[in-house]
Amino acid sequence: MGKEPDERSRETNSKRKPKPPEGRGPTLEWYQPRRGPVLISAVVVAIGIVALAALQNWTMQGLLAWYVWPWPLAFVAIMYFKFRGRVIAAGADWYFDGKHWVDTYDLKQVKVNTGPGRLDLVLKDRSERIVVTTCLVIESNRKLWDLVYNGIAHSAQDHHVETNQAARQYLHLPL
Repeated sequence: MGKEPDERSRETNSKRKPKPPEGRGPTLEWYQPRRGPVLISAVVVAIGIVALAALQNWTMQGLLAWYVWPWPLAFVAIMYFKFRGRVIAAGADWYFDGKHWVDTYDLKQVKVNTGPGRLDLVLKDRSERIVVTTCLVIESNRKLWDLVYNGIAHSAQDHHVETNQAARQYLHLPL
């Protein structure tokens, strides 16, 4: 039996496993993209940018000019460092996304904000900590999503949690 789909695309080196927030239990599940696929994706997009530019106005001679290449190279560097470093993690009662974490069993606010092609999950706990994450990112790791959703469901059942219509509909929260 092979690895789960998210196992192939994520960093699995236990030395890179994020530490839990101070005073919290261990990190039970985490996700950080592997470096290779991120770099390959950025290079492919940069080559696409250069190819489109060549098809638009430039000639092959124009592609050989030195001032053409810093832009795609800068794009590759920005994309690599932006997406390589994103780490999400969860413990039994906490969720961490990048630099911020929340206590998932003591939430004050759960909202889902919608936009063209995206759903953002906004979690705010009673200590006023806020995490905003894209639902697609967190749901792509089933074990991590289960930890977070259990905390959301617990908070919604046991506390007065401020929600919006999208959160109640998408997360099947009680009214």
